[in-house]
Parts: sequence; structure tokens; C-alpha cells
Amino acid sequence: MKPKRSILAALLLGMMVSGYWFGLHKSDTVGGDASGSTKALSSGPTIGGDEKNGIRARRTRAADLGAYKRVLMDPEAIAAMDYDARLRLLEEIGRLGNASEREKGWAALLHIIASLDPDQAIALARKLPPGGHNEVAKWVGMPLMHTQPAKAAAFMIEMADPKDLGSTYTDIASNWVDRDAKAAGEWLNTLPQGPDLDRASRAYAIKAADQDPAVAMAWAASIGNEFLRAESLLVVYQTWKTEDPAGAAAALKALGLTMEQLNADLKMPRPKLTNGDDDD
Repeated sequence: MKPKRSILAALLLGMMVSGYWFGLHKSDTVGGDASGSTKALSSGPTIGGDEKNGIRARRTRAADLGAYKRVLMDPEAIAAMDYDARLRLLEEIGRLGNASEREKGWAALLHIIASLDPDQAIALARKLPPGGHNEVAKWVGMPLMHTQPAKAAAFMIEMADPKDLGSTYTDIASNWVDRDAKAAGEWLNTLPQGPDLDRASRAYAIKAADQDPAVAMAWAASIGNEFLRAESLLVVYQTWKTEDPAGAAAALKALGLTMEQLNADLKMPRPKLTNGDDDD
């Protein structure tokens, strides 16, 4: 699991840092290499211009942001920065004109900082403008899920756009269950009843089926939506059956269910799942 996530993080970070800046003016080469950019950030750069051969050359906004792009591509440069320099870089990314690019830039920066100092990454994230920051929630919260899942869950919920809470709950449940199924189940019990909990419970049950099929079956049975409940029960049952056919059949019977009933429920309308909720 960890190697897969490391590869994914590296690939996405590369795409976020290079892709959304693609097309910026080539004048971003002005101002030296990445190490020079880091030094300038640490000493508090002025956007207006710099001294070169005694002539004050005006630097364009694209040139400045290009310099920050190079810094983002160099985690060691960010590691060498102090808190104030990282905050200035966060603020400079905030001057990007495209909202999507801003979010991805903030997520890329804070993801690197989170690998160095999770608490500082959280503190910096709280300085972002009000509103949902789903990219930041995921790319700071997910790495933290490995070591401090409760803190990660609270942060992700705090930063997420309210309309995307269902997706956030699902991300938390499906990752936390891999590390501590009991604690993840206790957290699920704190969520309000409704479609968002149904989706998170579905993700939990499917993931928990390999670890504790009896618990997974109970969570699947608790889902309110008929289609999601039947789908989750069927997945858990089939997973359980590969190791213990008699136990799986007995558990389904204890719930008063038959395969015919499950198949009938699977003909119910499937609820619309968003943001990868059904990519379990």
C-alpha cells in the first residue's frame, strides 16, 4: 500500500507543479536557479524588481511565479525554509489568477510541508482564504492518516467544502480502516445518519471484509440505502465465502437475508456517487 501511495504522490505532485503552470511566460528563467529563489524567499523578496549589473530590471508576475514553480519542484528547498518563508510562498501562490491552479499550488506546497512538519502544514492551511479546500484537505490529510488518523480526519473535515463532505467521509473511512478498523468504526459512529454515512459505511465495509468479515457484514447491514446496502453485503459475503463459506452463509442467514433478496435490492436505483466514492 505504501509504495503505491508514494508513487501516486510523486506523480500527482509532478503533474500539479508542472502541469498547471504550463504556458507561463518563459521569462521565469530570470532571477537565477532554484537555490537563488529560495534564498530570496527567505530574506523577503520584493515583487517589483531586482538589481543586475547596476540596472534595475522589472520582473513580470509570470517571472516571479515561475521562480516559485522551481522552488515547488525542489522539496529540499522548501525543507530549508523557515515558517515565514513558507508563508510568503503560500501567499504568492494565492496571487495566481486561476482558482484551480491556486488550489493545486497550495496543495502541492502543503503536501511537501506536511511530510516535514504536519502541525505546521495544518497551521499554514488555516491561513488560506475561507471556503472549501478539498485538494489541500486530501494532500495534507492523507499522509497524516498514516500516523495520526484522528487528527487527519478532523483536519480533512475542517478543510473540505461542505457540499463534498460525503466524499471526504469516504476517503477517511476507506483509508483509516486499513490502519485501525476498530478506531475507524468508532469514528463512523460519530457521523450523522444519512447518505454521507451510507457511502462511508460502504467504503468501510468493503475494505474491512478482508480483516474482520463479521464486523464488515454488520456495517454493510447498517446502510440505509437499499442498493448500497445490498451491494456492500454482497461484496462482503463473497469475500468472506472465499475463506469460510459456511460462516458467510450463516452470517447472511442471521440477518434474515437471502441471495434472492440481495439481487432484488440491486435492481433499485443506484444513488449518484461523486468524486470517486465508488472507486473502492
